[in-house]
Amino acid sequence: MTVTYCTADDVASLLRLVDDSLVRLDPDGTTDPSQAEIESWINEAEDYIDAETMHSWRTVTITDETHDANRRWDALLDREYAVTLRHRSVKTFSHVASDKIELWNGSVWKDIVDPLNGCTEDRNRDYWVDYVNGIVYLVQQRPMVGKAMIRVSYRYGEVAVPNDIAKAAAKLAALHVLETDYAKMAMPNGPGFEPPKASVIDRWQRDVERVIDIHREVKGVFVVG
Repeated sequence: MTVTYCTADDVASLLRLVDDSLVRLDPDGTTDPSQAEIESWINEAEDYIDAETMHSWRTVTITDETHDANRRWDALLDREYAVTLRHRSVKTFSHVASDKIELWNGSVWKDIVDPLNGCTEDRNRDYWVDYVNGIVYLVQQRPMVGKAMIRVSYRYGEVAVPNDIAKAAAKLAALHVLETDYAKMAMPNGPGFEPPKASVIDRWQRDVERVIDIHREVKGVFVVG
């Protein structure tokens, strides 16, 4: 199982999990919780963080994201037609990676990334891309006016995971352990012990939401010239 934002060891360390001999737990296929269980919770945490922030710190594939073409192109006034994707930090478009920029011509989709269609990515040719901000600029290739006339398949995501995102993912995964098998935690629960389970869960959930609010994308979707 592939995890990116944190590891099973990170979760075990955060919780100070120990085995039956009170030795620090090193998650594998025989431990409880197992490495696979923890990694599945990490995957859930990664999906949740991505969905809530509308961004990602791993490579995510978007398929057939459609955009309207709301106005005609006047070649005398508008040299470029910009299509703002729903995500930024876009990976370089590659036909080999199944990336596509498709324009509907009235009967079929024309993929201008496919080299067989004879298009070139260049400011002075068919199209170019602002990969940092996620904007496709159509130059000599233009869409027909109408609904869903542009269809884009692409990959996006940052190459490095910030510390707060890593910690948020670990806490989200750890909450599964707190909610399902707290009896095996080194930290006891109940009167006379601090912090109690409910307090830990509440604080970690608030920590996670704070991190998500910091990283939440506010970018809109629009088409400009």
